[in-house]
Amino acid sequence: MRTMTFRLAMGRLAMGRLAVGRLAVGRLAMATVCAAASSGWSGQVAAQDAVIVRENPTECEVAAALGVNKTGCPPLGQAAVPGRKPATRGLSIGTIDEMPEPPPPPPPAPQPSALPAPVPPPVVQKPVVATTIPAPVPAPVAQLPPRPEARAEHKASFRITFAFASAELAGNAFQVLDLIGAAMTAPDAGAARFRIVGHTDAVGSAEINQKLSEDRANAVKVYLIRKFGIASERLEASGRGARDLLKPEDPAAADNRRVEITNLGG
Repeated sequence: MRTMTFRLAMGRLAMGRLAVGRLAVGRLAMATVCAAASSGWSGQVAAQDAVIVRENPTECEVAAALGVNKTGCPPLGQAAVPGRKPATRGLSIGTIDEMPEPPPPPPPAPQPSALPAPVPPPVVQKPVVATTIPAPVPAPVAQLPPRPEARAEHKASFRITFAFASAELAGNAFQVLDLIGAAMTAPDAGAARFRIVGHTDAVGSAEINQKLSEDRANAVKVYLIRKFGIASERLEASGRGARDLLKPEDPAAADNRRVEITNLGG
């Protein structure tokens, strides 16, 4: 009788601790939800406008920035795009104290001795009838899935060097444009169209900067057409002058003088 009373008390104590643990976890989850709601975070990461490609990029970095799968480079989903870092948020929830182990169960009652197993009836062998086995059908050859084509709305910002106050290509412009042209003419690019937009710094008048940005975008377009034979209808060029500074806090910075290329898809 005392043993049964003790086990009943221990069972009620364990159930009480379990209820307290569940209440604590519920309050912690409610506090987390309230904190997220008050901060305005919805769990979504804001998309970046353009990928800033470094000054001397690799062939795979340029292809990934333009949204093109290129032979010899990691697929788009695995390629590391320069200048883009994933934003992460974490939540850590602590665990409640472990409950004491329940008392061991009582020993099982003795079972009556097992009866002898019944003797199975004899197996009657059926005569084997010879049959013709059909020839195996060859399995169909698995078709590899097609490589994804260029993805639309991939925007990348490149540092293309020009002569001072001119649309003449200079410095490492040819090396970077050769990588861009190789990505645009890759088999996976297909008939994807690209928009080329020139940008200047804020030095000089708005009219001069607008004309200069247009001329530089056209210079990039002409080079890609002549060097790689890209159809002119696949490339469109325009200029924004100094209206979209990359570094508005430093209007004369060299980073503001750039060319942005957007993959518009096929």
